[in-house]
Amino acid sequence: MIKPSIMKENEQSAARSTRRNFMASLGITGLASVSDFGMWSANPVNLGGNTNPRQDLYDLIGDPQQFRPEEASVIDKIKHEFIDRAVNLKWYGAKGDGVTDDSAAWNAAIQDVPPGGALYVPPSSQPYYSEHGFVCDRDNITIFGSGQGSCLLAGVQKNTLLLGSLDRTTKRRNIKVHSMKFSQTAGPSGSGRANNFAGLKCWLVDDVVITDNDFENCDVGVSLASGHASLGFPGRVGHRNIVVGNRVRNSNKMGIEVFFQDNASVLFNHIINEKSYGPAESHGIRLIGSHHSRCIGNDVERFRTGVSNQGGESGGFRSSDSFVIALNTIRHCLIGIEGFNSVFNGELMLNTIESVRALGLNFINSKAGNWDNIIAVSNVISCQPNSPENSQYGARFSGGGRFVFRDNHSFGFGNGMTSGIAYHVYVDGIRKLGIIEDNYFEDQYYRSADSRNVGVRAFNNATVVISRKNIFISPSPNADEQNMQHVGSKGTFTKGYAGIEDMNDYLLYSDGLE
Repeated sequence: MIKPSIMKENEQSAARSTRRNFMASLGITGLASVSDFGMWSANPVNLGGNTNPRQDLYDLIGDPQQFRPEEASVIDKIKHEFIDRAVNLKWYGAKGDGVTDDSAAWNAAIQDVPPGGALYVPPSSQPYYSEHGFVCDRDNITIFGSGQGSCLLAGVQKNTLLLGSLDRTTKRRNIKVHSMKFSQTAGPSGSGRANNFAGLKCWLVDDVVITDNDFENCDVGVSLASGHASLGFPGRVGHRNIVVGNRVRNSNKMGIEVFFQDNASVLFNHIINEKSYGPAESHGIRLIGSHHSRCIGNDVERFRTGVSNQGGESGGFRSSDSFVIALNTIRHCLIGIEGFNSVFNGELMLNTIESVRALGLNFINSKAGNWDNIIAVSNVISCQPNSPENSQYGARFSGGGRFVFRDNHSFGFGNGMTSGIAYHVYVDGIRKLGIIEDNYFEDQYYRSADSRNVGVRAFNNATVVISRKNIFISPSPNADEQNMQHVGSKGTFTKGYAGIEDMNDYLLYSDGLE
């Protein structure tokens, strides 16, 4: 009979041997190394070159989804701790050398993340590369890294990371991506559908959070996109997605795209082109056919349009409705904020639109429809000094329904021009009502022969336009040139309340203001 003390000693020896074998298989020596293993391991399992990285990992430590904290074995508890923190992409043989295609390792790792779990992309000296782009067709998952060193790179004209199903008919939910970098291999760029490839593309996904990431040299930084046209509306619409606190640098086409979404939020992102805007469809932020969108606190620089909002047509038309664009800083763009193609019920508040080349605000009737019920309050709008554009507008409202332009400051439109036209507010084709009041307009441009420094100009409106309680500071000695309706135009132009003909103030720029 074997003595109990000897049996216990043998069991303890076997357990020690098992732990040593397990740790050796993972390249770990010493108990101190165990606490450093997992997401932050400096020596992850290297399974490169193997054709089935999932099976190789299972051979080493078993199926990660079978790890349970209630297991009596210390080894099982350690395994569970690893998987509970995150599945590590390098466990599956990802090279991260910028050359080897890491798609197989990625797909294996994504499959092993338990529901509600996370995939960790550890830093690497070069990007993790996928010729056709990485895909996450999963619900309830977090994908994260450790900053710019955790970089994904895709081949030419591919989405770097696609969230959602490839057929765009199955809705996915509850995905978070943070603390990573995304880039694309250089290729053709410019206007056109073929170039809407994104650093991070979401196809028919609800409740996505994209935060604290870097997007560099992508055609589009982030694209919140719709489901397949066969689903119709509202079936193809994404809901409650948030893009917050990201950095988008040198995108070829758009910084952030919001396409057929409801309740999307684009908040506090930095979207910068370091040189200049490129093609006609160059937008810092583009809202298309989306309802209840919030675009707040973003810093946008050097695009054709800082923020563009429009109805969308792609296998069916949908207007853009009920939106807030507020507290954004928009610099060095051709147009600050633009709306067209059926845009309704919007508020533009407390934006700083600095050094635009042509138009601060631009709401126009174009293609599929007009606009209505736009309120612009407390914005600061300035024109680029010596802008080369021959037509400059602080705000243009053309071919729409109702608008209110109140408590805004508009500076410098026309300054430095020797020919062309410049207006602080230009209004034409309004069908219901336009109100321009309590604004401050200042410029240094004057050509008396053809009244080319008009502060407010109304032209052929179907109804009443009111321009009252504004301050005009201009070199023009003629108040009527600064606040007027075009001779022979339709509609009524009012400068005050009933019984008070003109409630505006007109000051010469030379009166101590130089």
